[in-house]
Amino acid sequence: MTPISARYSFPSVKWLFFVAVVNITVGIFLCFNSVTLAEDELLPPEQLSLNTSDGISLAVWYYPVPKDLTPKATVLVIHDMGGSHESVEPLSIGLQSSGYAVLAPDLRGHGESPITRNGKTVTTKTLRKPDVLAIAASTGGRIRHQARARGDLETIFQWIDNRDDIDGLDKTRLCVVGCGDGATIGTLWTVADASWPAITSGTQGGYVKAIALISPSLTAKSGVTMLPALKTNLFRGSLPILLLSGSGDR
Repeated sequence: MTPISARYSFPSVKWLFFVAVVNITVGIFLCFNSVTLAEDELLPPEQLSLNTSDGISLAVWYYPVPKDLTPKATVLVIHDMGGSHESVEPLSIGLQSSGYAVLAPDLRGHGESPITRNGKTVTTKTLRKPDVLAIAASTGGRIRHQARARGDLETIFQWIDNRDDIDGLDKTRLCVVGCGDGATIGTLWTVADASWPAITSGTQGGYVKAIALISPSLTAKSGVTMLPALKTNLFRGSLPILLLSGSGDR
């Protein structure tokens, strides 16, 4: 899969179109009013360092809204394989300016989230199927906070859950935007999120309320596929889905 930065190379007007479409669609799904922040109102992104259950130090960029605003929703933006948070930064900033709190990671093996194997740095070309599946991992046991397998996206979710009282983040109004292979990964994690069973204290999952798939790949890096996820009841009717593709996409 060609990195999204190389595939799109969009001038700002096209990124604005993407932002507008995603913003309007998510807004309709979640019944939000239109909000646009001026450039001087935008807060700079905060770089986070989060640790996954298998010991990966994950670099994540958090684009907050001003303290006096409640975010419309929390949006997780997932870059394509071979990209980084920089590949999708125009989209992240555009969503931030529309009143959304945004988190955009460098997935493991990308950007500032390196992984090593046998003393060597793993690159996009040497990522294996278990590496890619681990990004979307959210399983092990019945209690979500105690999950034995907590991959990249689940680790970010746990951070959101811990910060909702501080920053006004809302895990119950969560949206996923995935680009290229990132759409496959986001789809797998969305199903994992919905699969957590309810416990006596209440619900544990089903927090993703909408998903946007930008030039998605049915089969991503190393043969990881979204097809089983698309056959679930979640994707067959109950989850709002936005699909964006271009003339050059398969």
